[in-house]
Amino acid sequence: NRKDFVLVALSGGADSVCLLTALCQLREKYEISVCAAHLNHMLRGKDADSDEKFAQNLCLELNVPFFSKKADLIITHGGAGSILTAVKNNNIFFIRI
Repeated sequence: NRKDFVLVALSGGADSVCLLTALCQLREKYEISVCAAHLNHMLRGKDADSDEKFAQNLCLELNVPFFSKKADLIITHGGAGSILTAVKNNNIFFIRI
């Protein structure tokens, strides 16, 4: 039997941390594999890097495979006016995992 696979988009905020923690507590009961991915948009400087490190450490603690990517949206996509478009374009990262 193949286990179902659940990917959590882990921002490091309360909602995604709660979701990841709950899924980890339920993974044996429901026979699911859990992993997490974090997209560091680099919009908040050191705070964004701290969020990424927090997410990585949480996954180590929970024994969850962790994937991350850095995407400097302002430089790559020409300023704040196109950030929403850039976010949508970078979300392909989650699909490829």
